[in-house]
Amino acid sequence: MAFPSTKEGTTAFGNELLVRAARAPNPDRTIRIMRTREYPKQIWYFLSCFIALVSFFQAISFLVRRYRRSGTSGVLGDSEKGPREPSSGSRIQWRRLPYAVANLYRIVAFRSTVTMGSYSLNLAEVLVTFMYIIALFTWTFIRTTSSSGVKFQISYWANRSGVLASSQFPLITVLGTKNNALSLITGISYEKLNYLHRMTARVVFVLLCLHAGSRIRLGVDEDLGEHWFQMGVTAGCAFLLLCLVSVRPLRARSYELFFYSHMVLVLLILVGAYSHTAQFHFQKYVLPCLLIWGLDRFIRGIRLVLFNYSYFSFSSSTRTSLDANVELLSPDCVRLTLKRPPHFHWSAGQTAYLIMPTVSTLPFEAHPFTIASIDFTVGTATTEEGDSPPATPTGEKKAAGPSFCKELIFLINPRGGVTKRLAEAAEKEVTIKTYIDGPYGHSPDLSSYDTSSLSNVYATAPVGVAKSHSSGAYGAPKAFTGYPKHSVTPFYSRLDPWT
Repeated sequence: MAFPSTKEGTTAFGNELLVRAARAPNPDRTIRIMRTREYPKQIWYFLSCFIALVSFFQAISFLVRRYRRSGTSGVLGDSEKGPREPSSGSRIQWRRLPYAVANLYRIVAFRSTVTMGSYSLNLAEVLVTFMYIIALFTWTFIRTTSSSGVKFQISYWANRSGVLASSQFPLITVLGTKNNALSLITGISYEKLNYLHRMTARVVFVLLCLHAGSRIRLGVDEDLGEHWFQMGVTAGCAFLLLCLVSVRPLRARSYELFFYSHMVLVLLILVGAYSHTAQFHFQKYVLPCLLIWGLDRFIRGIRLVLFNYSYFSFSSSTRTSLDANVELLSPDCVRLTLKRPPHFHWSAGQTAYLIMPTVSTLPFEAHPFTIASIDFTVGTATTEEGDSPPATPTGEKKAAGPSFCKELIFLINPRGGVTKRLAEAAEKEVTIKTYIDGPYGHSPDLSSYDTSSLSNVYATAPVGVAKSHSSGAYGAPKAFTGYPKHSVTPFYSRLDPWT
């Protein structure tokens, strides 16, 4: 009998071990896949609980405001007699302790600011930002020890970071829309959610960079020619460009550049992300973004038709009834006045988006401006003896009656882009076609304060005027959800409106 040589036997045995090792299942692979699929769900459970908590406190705050408003109605009715003296002397009113705690929280959370260069964030924004960063990166790196004992094994979190990032796309989209359920249930206006929109997008971009870097470290030579890989690179590059053009200095200097690039780059991101994630059956996180965006556009389209219906009339005279008058009050101030539809209502301090096809570069551009006039009740204007019509924020008197009641006034600071072209149109004293979408935002609630000081004339003049005429003269509705008990002191200063 012939036996193989020692060298031949060793070689054959080694090859057999390699074949068996290749066939043996990787004990880490199943665990990695399971956690990659499960952890995005867990972080959404966490975010849902946080949103529910904010909504709960918002509901409690709403009930407290309603209770306090009913309790202060007598104070408002006797406002001509001067402020009411405390009835309890120097005793501590323990029933007011919850209100004091709530006010202390508001002062600490929303008035304490952290300044970083040209950026200034209140404490609430800082805490929410850190909470979101900690949550995302905790779920990225938690339980990443391999079966062989290697901690923070790169193969565990390389794909997980990408899936976690894509799972946040629906949240980013919701925070960036103006008509969303999140604003409704939390009571947070869209302009405040817009900060969270930018913050979440930038945190997710860092997570995507982590995903890309780790995959490069593991090797991507075999995937360079794959369509899904190329689409992922396209989406990542588009995300990088979007983060660059959305920084505040560039956004403020050239809003139109940001507006156009935002539309194109977001489309590239969503298409690229869908093609990339579909390869691994995670496209379920990208599809809702298209649905959310489409629903927001659909609602805005309906609002445009309802609030600008005269423009869709067959009569040429009716189509021009909503055109805006543009006046150049000074080199730094343009007054835009337009008629509002009878069913268009707003509160002091709210904003509206104006679409001006003859002024904008693209006919569908929408630019936000604060409304500087008050929504008086139509058809109930009654002037008492000795009363005079309310003044506009510029100090002019308007005749009481339906003509004034249907007017929207905007005070705009010409800077660059569309506002500069608007000032040029004002010099020619022409009327321009203007579509309005809104109103957005919330009117300030001053019911929790005894005395309030209002500053920035363009933003707060309608609030102060609304308070002055809240007793019913000219049929004025109450523009606040609540009023300060003693006084409102307006301080007028200059404010640059949004471009």
